[in-house]
Parts: sequence; structure tokens; C-alpha cells
Amino acid sequence: MHKMIMFPLLLLLSSWSYAQDDFVDSERLPEGAKKGIGQLSELDIARRTVTIGGIHYTFGAATDAPPVQIQLLGKSFGALQLLKDGMHVRFYYLPEADRKVIKALMEIAESTEI
Repeated sequence: MHKMIMFPLLLLLSSWSYAQDDFVDSERLPEGAKKGIGQLSELDIARRTVTIGGIHYTFGAATDAPPVQIQLLGKSFGALQLLKDGMHVRFYYLPEADRKVIKALMEIAESTEI
């Protein structure tokens, strides 16, 4: 009986936490955008590229519309120039023929399992 109560509760909690990472209005994302989570490495601000979980991504051109949305912990603003290797992030990207373009990125607590 105890297991029958715990499973629906765990299911409810996992769906709640999943919704919490939807930090971007889905209507603002292009169709086909995918979700990811990981730790930033090999960040190259000048080339607008980063590796997350061993996969290479780009932030697209600086003139892309709409521009990449960046949200940092404890700040009401974000910018590509404020990102640092080692940050834990959730993000949305758009797979294209020859690259994966990040459209939105949110810093998350280092304690978050990735």
C-alpha cells in the first residue's frame, strides 16, 4: 500500500520540477527546439560557441533575431559575455543541418543533477 501512495507522489513531483525549467515562453521558441542540460566548457565568446556535455553548440550570429535569451542566477539580466566555463545550465537549442544553435540558456545551481 505504501508503494502505491509514493509512486503517484513521485510522479507529481517530477512533473512539477520538469515544468520549473521551462523558463522560456514556448511560443517564442522556433518549432523543433530541443531541451538540454549540462555544464559549460570550451566557451569562446568571440566565436559564439560552447561545448556542453561533450557536444558543440553555437549561439548563432549576434545579429540573429530574436537574440539568444540568457538568464543568470540571482540577476535580472544576462549576456553571453557573463557566461563562464563550469556553469551548470538548462538550455533550448535548434538543430540545423551542420550545427546546433542555442536559442535560450538559463544558469542553474551547481547542486542540480546534470
